[in-house]
Amino acid sequence: MRLQGRPDLRPIIFAVLAVTFGIWSLVMLAPLSAGTLQRVGPAMVPRFCAIALIVIGLLIAARAATGIAVVPPRLLPGPLRFALAFLLALILLVPNIAMLAPDVPPIAFLASGLEQFMLMAGPGDILALIWLRWTLAILIGVVLAGDGLLTGLASMLIGCLLGLAGEDVNSGAVRLPQIAALLEAHGFIIEIAVVVVMILCRVNPLPAAFAYISAPIAAEQFLRVMLLSRGAMLPAMERPIALTLLAAIVVIAAALLWYRWPWRARAAWLHT
Repeated sequence: MRLQGRPDLRPIIFAVLAVTFGIWSLVMLAPLSAGTLQRVGPAMVPRFCAIALIVIGLLIAARAATGIAVVPPRLLPGPLRFALAFLLALILLVPNIAMLAPDVPPIAFLASGLEQFMLMAGPGDILALIWLRWTLAILIGVVLAGDGLLTGLASMLIGCLLGLAGEDVNSGAVRLPQIAALLEAHGFIIEIAVVVVMILCRVNPLPAAFAYISAPIAAEQFLRVMLLSRGAMLPAMERPIALTLLAAIVVIAAALLWYRWPWRARAAWLHT
């Protein structure tokens, strides 16, 4: 059923920008080879991100055009919301905080556990950990501002494309050369501009920031997974650590879908 109300132009504007950025990325990636799962090419991961960004951008635009985007989300109570967001941010920023406060017992304990994890982790485990951090970044936006899962995913994919711009360490090919040139010449300005545009469009910039930083590592770990498993990703993700992290991601994603599903938003709207 269509919800009554004027379409919110902010998600529509963001969707147009996301789709445009995705198409531009595909055009720049056209000369590069995607390769195969056995031999991953320099264009495989960024091309997947660009296609996913286009699809999600179209879904965001369609959702906004139906009027669902104007429905206010049902948020948690204020103190609980900020306490949960603080806890998630603390977990998300453990590696960074550990460098600033190495003597604080709780932080030192978490940092020590992360260090031990990295010593015994395989590429599939590290890849799953990166995905979990991105998921937590999306969750913070939902908890604080009621952002949707789609906009969080789009933010993450934009960060991935920006982070993957530049020379591929394995093939030496330059991915997304125009973006790489812009980032090299005006990196700080581009980063601030992306954050400002997302905030103005009411999109959580945290997934983009964390994906921008760790996308090259994620792409490298994906390549290692494919090489070690000869193109089959499942065996590398069947390790207990990876399975636990993936299970956490699935639980969080299911909770986000349930929390932001249109019928819940409509129910909240009808009772206001």
